[in-house]
Amino acid sequence: MRIDNNLVENAIRAFVVGRKNYLFCDSVAGLYGLIETAKASDIEPYRYLRHLLTELPKVNSLEDIEALLPHNMD
Repeated sequence: MRIDNNLVENAIRAFVVGRKNYLFCDSVAGLYGLIETAKASDIEPYRYLRHLLTELPKVNSLEDIEALLPHNMD
């Protein structure tokens, strides 16, 4: 067993730092979820969020929303 937990601390650092930045945001959990889902799909989070926020206003149906999920991105 390792004595320190640096790996865990490094993994959550962005959330801890961002917590104050997102203090007045209504859905921080949703934002974190999008970022972590993008990471899990091997997509750079900034690229995915930029794509999502560009295409989301054009959505007209549930199928269009599903097409924007990270695992459906090219």
